[in-house]
Amino acid sequence: MKHKLKWLAIGLVCLAGAFLLHPLERQWSVRCMLTWGLGIMSCVAFVAFFMEFFGKDKFVKGEMRIEEVIPLKKHGCKVLGKLDGRLIVHEPIVIRDRNGNTLHTKVDGIEVVQTRRSAAVDAPVTLLLKSVSPDAVHPNDVISNENT
Repeated sequence: MKHKLKWLAIGLVCLAGAFLLHPLERQWSVRCMLTWGLGIMSCVAFVAFFMEFFGKDKFVKGEMRIEEVIPLKKHGCKVLGKLDGRLIVHEPIVIRDRNGNTLHTKVDGIEVVQTRRSAAVDAPVTLLLKSVSPDAVHPNDVISNENT
């Protein structure tokens, strides 16, 4: 939220500067060009604010078939698989087993497994699931961000 409000602050500062310089300007003087410049900068900043504040990210489906479950000592587990699409940290997800049962949780962390070749769409990924017991997930279960 803070990064969105910076554009509003920049726009307000530029607009205030333009209003303060306006009474001091003469026709086509350096101050006049500065006033016009600040006015234009404030308009650009306001447009950027509205585009960023009211624009929505396009939903991208993400799906991963679990290949391996790694239990953690303290809590939760890590699951390894190949990701198709996009998952985001703290995004709600659904884990579906082979019987159709579902488990709703969120992604607590993502690690792209390093390989010698360049990263591709189907690069191996490890997801951290702190709130999921290692006994609740199995290889071949499907993790998806769709229908959450």
